[in-house]
Amino acid sequence: MKNTVKQEVTSEQRYRAICGNVYGYALGSNIVFGILFVILFIAVIGQLIEGKDSMWSTLFIAYYTLVFFLLSNFMRQLFKRLKESDTPFRYDIADKMKGAAGVLTFGALAGMILFIICILFFNTSAHPDFLIVQSVNLVILVIGMILQTFALIFEYGCKLQQESDETL
Repeated sequence: MKNTVKQEVTSEQRYRAICGNVYGYALGSNIVFGILFVILFIAVIGQLIEGKDSMWSTLFIAYYTLVFFLLSNFMRQLFKRLKESDTPFRYDIADKMKGAAGVLTFGALAGMILFIICILFFNTSAHPDFLIVQSVNLVILVIGMILQTFALIFEYGCKLQQESDETL
């Protein structure tokens, strides 16, 4: 008969495992979005040479692929640092969160403006998709703002952690 000892999994071990999983997903997403962006960029150039009107929709897909590539890169770096650090309240972690929030916020605002410019100044067939694209941009913008709020909370936590360390 085997005598098995049941090891208790601590919350810190679960935390590190989850951070490791998210890091792996972000790394995979980073690779996929990078490859997809290169393919879409080549497609846009091909459509530009052929003078196809569908170039605009491909260009917007390439743009958002680039935004999500940058986002997954920040998330990869963020969760790698979270997995390796002894506390989540570090300034470099808060900075990575701010960077990810900036990518989302700027990406959504630039997407909104670029989409309107394309409709106004170029002959595009994007008019029926206007509400859908702008709604998606609005959701991305709100997520970016929420992430920015969490970054500020983490930054405040860093300050409290630093004060606590100095007191001891």
